[in-house]
Amino acid sequence: MTTRMSNNSDYPQRKPINKAQIDRNKESSIILEDGMTKKEYLKLQKDWYKKLKTAGFDDIETVNADGTMSDYTKNAPGVNGRRHTQDRMDTELHYYTNASKWFWVKEWTNPVEKKVWELHSQGTPYRKIQAALAPNSPGIAQVGQMIHRLKAEMEVWAAQELNEVLAEEDAQYAALAKQRLSK
Repeated sequence: MTTRMSNNSDYPQRKPINKAQIDRNKESSIILEDGMTKKEYLKLQKDWYKKLKTAGFDDIETVNADGTMSDYTKNAPGVNGRRHTQDRMDTELHYYTNASKWFWVKEWTNPVEKKVWELHSQGTPYRKIQAALAPNSPGIAQVGQMIHRLKAEMEVWAAQELNEVLAEEDAQYAALAKQRLSK
């Protein structure tokens, strides 16, 4: 059985809430577990952060202006959790150098593919590539598929280019060896 409360004078009436008063007293009225008010805690925290900074302490975690912890850490492993090692940077440099060379060497028949690869070879993210295209151009998924297909073509070209360079180097070494043997 449910009972319904009526507007009875036996119950204490609520006073209207003054939001400005609550906001003003918010920091000083909140009592934390250890008996400190929030205002006292924030002052103590500020003092200790100042002491640590003076002592040269460099925290790997950062604190936002509102006092909450940030998702960003100063010693983050890199973009998307990948470390920026010298090998990784060299590999990316080599890839984008080849992509740029291929952009200038390839005879483009499709202007959309040309624009997509031009932007990709400059390191532009897929979303920005898609945004740079005309309004009736392919969506982001199609841009990704196009880059994936063009990347496979570029890798075939790069392998042929490498074979030609290696064959040329082999011919130079063979000529040098022949010259040294004839002396």
